[in-house]
Amino acid sequence: MVQEISTPKTTAIAPETVEFFGGDELRIRCFLDKYALRDLSGRIIEKTPLEMWARVAREIASVETDSKKRREWEKKFSWLLEDFRFIPGGRIMFGAGQPRRATLLNCFPAGTQVWTRQGPKPIEQIEVGEEVLTHRNRFRPVTHTMSRQIEEPLRSLKLWYLGDQTIYTTKEHRFLAYDGTRVEWVTAQELTPSHYVRVGRLAPTETDAPRELDLADYVEERLLEEDESVYTATAYIGGNGAVGVKESKRVRRQIAVDERFGLWLGFFVAEGGVTDTSVYFTLSKDERPYAEAICELTRQLFGLEASIQERADQPGRWLRVYVHSKLLAQFVRSFFGGVVRAHEKELPAWFLTAPPIVQKAFIAGLFLGDGVVQDDSVKLFLANPSLVRQVFFILLRLGIVASLRWEGILKYTRHRGMWVHIGTQRYVEALKAWLEGDWDYESSFTEAPQKYFYKVVDGELFVKVKECGWTTSRPITVYDLSVAEDHSFVAEFAVAHNCYVIPIKEDSIEGIFEWCKEAARTYSLGGGVGTDISILRPKGSPVNNSAIYSSGSVSFMELFSTTTGTIGQSGRRGALMITISVDHPDVFDFIEIKNDPERRKVQYANISVRVTDEFMRAVERDEDFVLRYENERIGRFEKRVRAREIWEKLVKNAWASAEPGVIFWDTVKRESTTEYNGMEVITTNPCSEIPLEAYGACCLGNINLSKFVLDSFAPTARIDWANLEKALRYAVRFLDDVLDYNADKHPLPAQREASLRSRRIGVGFTGFGDMLIKLGLKYDTEEAIEFTDKLFERIKHIVYDESTELAVEKGTFPAFDLEKHLRSAFIKRLDTSVIEKIKKNGLRNAALLTVPPVGSGSVLAGCSSGIEPIFSLSYVRKSKSLSKGEFEVSHPLVREYMEKMGLSNINQLPTTFVTAHEIEPIMRVRMQATIQKHIDHAISSTVNLAKDVSPETIGDIYFEAWKAGCKGITVYREGSREGILVTKEAAKEAEKPARATLVPRPRPRVVKGKTYRMKTELGTVFITINEDDEGIFEVFVQGLGKSGTSTAAFTEAIGRLISLALRSGVKPSAIIDQLGLIRGSRPVVQEDGTVVFSVPDAIAKAIAEYLRGGEQLTLLEEVKSRPVPPGGSNGYDAKRDVELCPSCGGVLIFSNGCYICSDCGFSECD
Repeated sequence: MVQEISTPKTTAIAPETVEFFGGDELRIRCFLDKYALRDLSGRIIEKTPLEMWARVAREIASVETDSKKRREWEKKFSWLLEDFRFIPGGRIMFGAGQPRRATLLNCFPAGTQVWTRQGPKPIEQIEVGEEVLTHRNRFRPVTHTMSRQIEEPLRSLKLWYLGDQTIYTTKEHRFLAYDGTRVEWVTAQELTPSHYVRVGRLAPTETDAPRELDLADYVEERLLEEDESVYTATAYIGGNGAVGVKESKRVRRQIAVDERFGLWLGFFVAEGGVTDTSVYFTLSKDERPYAEAICELTRQLFGLEASIQERADQPGRWLRVYVHSKLLAQFVRSFFGGVVRAHEKELPAWFLTAPPIVQKAFIAGLFLGDGVVQDDSVKLFLANPSLVRQVFFILLRLGIVASLRWEGILKYTRHRGMWVHIGTQRYVEALKAWLEGDWDYESSFTEAPQKYFYKVVDGELFVKVKECGWTTSRPITVYDLSVAEDHSFVAEFAVAHNCYVIPIKEDSIEGIFEWCKEAARTYSLGGGVGTDISILRPKGSPVNNSAIYSSGSVSFMELFSTTTGTIGQSGRRGALMITISVDHPDVFDFIEIKNDPERRKVQYANISVRVTDEFMRAVERDEDFVLRYENERIGRFEKRVRAREIWEKLVKNAWASAEPGVIFWDTVKRESTTEYNGMEVITTNPCSEIPLEAYGACCLGNINLSKFVLDSFAPTARIDWANLEKALRYAVRFLDDVLDYNADKHPLPAQREASLRSRRIGVGFTGFGDMLIKLGLKYDTEEAIEFTDKLFERIKHIVYDESTELAVEKGTFPAFDLEKHLRSAFIKRLDTSVIEKIKKNGLRNAALLTVPPVGSGSVLAGCSSGIEPIFSLSYVRKSKSLSKGEFEVSHPLVREYMEKMGLSNINQLPTTFVTAHEIEPIMRVRMQATIQKHIDHAISSTVNLAKDVSPETIGDIYFEAWKAGCKGITVYREGSREGILVTKEAAKEAEKPARATLVPRPRPRVVKGKTYRMKTELGTVFITINEDDEGIFEVFVQGLGKSGTSTAAFTEAIGRLISLALRSGVKPSAIIDQLGLIRGSRPVVQEDGTVVFSVPDAIAKAIAEYLRGGEQLTLLEEVKSRPVPPGGSNGYDAKRDVELCPSCGGVLIFSNGCYICSDCGFSECD
């Protein structure tokens, strides 16, 4: 009799849904729970995939350029999606057309002044490559500029000390702010008058100003040189035709940029002017000492004599200093960019980086000339706001807190003026010292009594927010920048964050927790994250805090995992890949992380080691291998180990628990098509099929190969190439359109910029195992491998050809560089005709092909997953909605074949129905390597192994994969995780041992132990752990509440129950597993960086710490009356973790590199 699913009638699910899926409950639940459109109240409004396909086709086609193209491609995309020919990535099926999501791109409007190395510049005029001032008080280059049209209110901000200059920005733009307790990046909409915003300044040590100026660089006339001076000689014809030569005054050619020059320049800015033939200074008669100083400075600097002109009968109280020199006049005019009128002149940009002593002298000359010096203040007024801002910039650099204040339109000049005011006593004293010529006097930011409007934190100035408001909504263009390394810039003197936040951008606590914040935002909107922790310093390195030594890179993995698990709940699909380089000193701890009693809860992350060719060769030759780490803070660290020590741990853990995975990183980099122009890959996405640059984003969709077979199961079965080629070409355009459709929907602006710059897409594949069966090919045969090689070679060329055609229509991806792109080993293997088209047309997409796990998508489509063989012909499913109880389910293709051939027993299937566990591992590796030759990204696939396979076999698989050109490999040994439903046969083997009666052992009179202090959300607890000769014996928990209170009773009860369990033979590790990560109302970070989530979690961590702390301590063995389950073979003990579905509580199947629930279709990779 044919095995089938019986589906009782139900009113909970629409009849149309049940009918569409033929009563297949797993597919129904997968569709309704994951992909069907819902309204804002959560009500399902799509009953079948027909409606979903129409929605997705319409939405993605909406980015086409005109209505005709939109109609055309909506129709073509509908054909592509129908009958599951093409299965877009889960977030595309779920997200397209969802009634939610606002952009998070953060920008400033045109006109916002950004401080560059050339001085302040409107943000819309800044170009890639220009250097801007950052929050680290230095200049760094702009890597990208962005603009967009919006129609929304802008946030308006005014800050004290900045002259009521209003800063306008989009609400999400972040500023470096201080709230009285800590410094952090705060969005504009969250800023209030209680915040203080960091003021940008240039560090005094950052200087690249010239030491001397060459006069010849500033004048256009031909110069003659004599005794280090220059002059001009002009011929003329005199009386009677006599020819003569008129020589100009000699001027020193090399002008020293020192304190003398700074003082002279300050006087000129305050009092100077220029004619065609002279430079002059206008001073009051009582400033004659200044006039004499100017004369002396002119002689020393330029070798010119100046004269003081003062007529006794002249009305008024003014005098002038004249320097009659055409060359000096040309030099001064050129120095100021040809503009020397009082309300227009500005300092050259390089002077803003001049040595501090030069700038102090300049400030002295300027304030002596135009300043107002009083007992308790010093101030300066100029009818030149741009110049005043430059002076303010210099004062900040020199450690002076000043304020700006606008003045109205001046009566005589009709120009608006501005004041610079210094009123704090310590800064007034510094200014007066400089005015008196003491230019060695140093000033630094320091808080002063009664100064409520600014704060100083770690030596940096923060000024108070004065006003916050909103503009009216109107259409406007806004702009943003991306800045290398520091990811910030200074806008209107306020420090703002740019659009990039690189994951773990630096080896610091700030970098680590910034990653957590940005990852959480990504998870909350359904995204996944990959990160590499190799940037973090190793365990035992020095740190600048109370810990003295770093806990190491691996110690933060629990924090990353917890961030993922916390946000990845309630339907939000968090996924995380953590990688580390094989030569990082913490690699041993990384490999063992999920075996550690305290940190076995790093369960919300996939982990992989980035393995190099150097390491693999060292293993092969049994040589030493150098672990190394270096950064500017701790210097260089190296440690030599035997390569096979690392190798054996990798193999042991893969045998025991399938983790960590292995990524052959040199192969990834060698084959990558994007190793240039900022697209260099640094890690992978959560399932490792897409190597990515910093903040690169996945744009995935999968061709269901099983839908493109004609005459299935017959001797004439063949590929439907006409429709497969059409689907491939449509899929390239579909995913390219997704990039534009999703441009303002990325969780992070950085992801938007990276995705549009490379236009990376991933045309993937699924249903491969089913396709082979329909064609009559057995997966593990030479015939199948030969066929697969030809299949994917043709697919590759079709996909790349379509990308060249799109480049003609829509343009190449912005980062495209033909010469650099053609260097890729993968590109070099393309057919000559395709390479010629790339040379002619370019490419629309930097990379195009991949093989994802396709977990839930394959469940929805009812086909085999990815390039995997059929996992199991049938398995047992527990129903929770359409029916109750358990029943046997056949793989859809098995059911289709049996119905078509009239078979009644699954044992009658032909040998082409081979399952994953029946295939020789090396044949699986060969198949993956064959396909990898034609995939520019990578492949997520799992080699499934029998329970009794040896670790040595796993080592052989790894070496075969490396030599064959795979970019990564994952193995899974059946039964290596207890409680996972893998196959029906495996399930029958599991038998529970009979339980024995447990008797607690008596407490001895004397015990020994330790007490741990742990901070929790309820307060500090003291956890005492005692042991006897057999191991840990009892646990006491004290410190919360007085005796007799409910809190004290609660903690005492926990301690008594733990003690009873320990004395009854329960292993401490089991107690750790039960109590660890139980969550309370608020997590608390300990001094060493460990996160404690509750009192029970604190107890678990204390027990784990105790177990690690004493060399003589051993884990308590189970009591003799309790049967001991047999250990693992080959000397290894597999981990015993029960993996349950977080969605429905069912058991998980490990397939194609991911855990998939056989009950509800949940996939950890979606």
